[in-house]
Amino acid sequence: MSHLNFEFEAEHVNDKEDNLAATERERYVRSIRESVQRDISKLLLSSRSYVNHERGHSSSNMTVTKALSRPRGRMLHRENKLCQDQRLEDHMDYATVKTFQLREQRLKKEVVDAVEIGERQRREQSVKAFKEKRMQLKGEHEHLQRKENEAMRQYGRAISSYLYEKVERDLQGLKEKVKKQGSTALMMKHAS
Repeated sequence: MSHLNFEFEAEHVNDKEDNLAATERERYVRSIRESVQRDISKLLLSSRSYVNHERGHSSSNMTVTKALSRPRGRMLHRENKLCQDQRLEDHMDYATVKTFQLREQRLKKEVVDAVEIGERQRREQSVKAFKEKRMQLKGEHEHLQRKENEAMRQYGRAISSYLYEKVERDLQGLKEKVKKQGSTALMMKHAS
């Protein structure tokens, strides 16, 4: 009897495993079906003719038609924020307008970035030119200072040699004068 009970339990376990496998299989098949349905709907929604057939042509919406008939240059104007204010029914029109707006934003950002880069480069060049000019002026100042110092030394040497020669001449003149006076004094002494 226990042997029969064991067989019954084994069959019951096998049935449970079969049921689990079947439910897993069903879930897997269901997920694949849903995935395929999503892919099909994406493909169909990407087709303009299908969207027009299902939802009707976008020309039935007059505000969207007016917005789309405006010149492209005004799409980003504050009064006509088409993508933010109202969703276009046609995905292709929405994508076109959104792409245009994103392109315009990118172009504006590129212009702003280019201006900022230009300003930064101009400032760097200005600072570099200022530093070069300052170094040049400092070099010229040092050169003029050296020249002036050398001129002062030469002037000092010239004055020194002039004074030395003048003192020597004066000394020689004094010696000669003293000799003359001494010789005239001796002569006078002898004459008297």
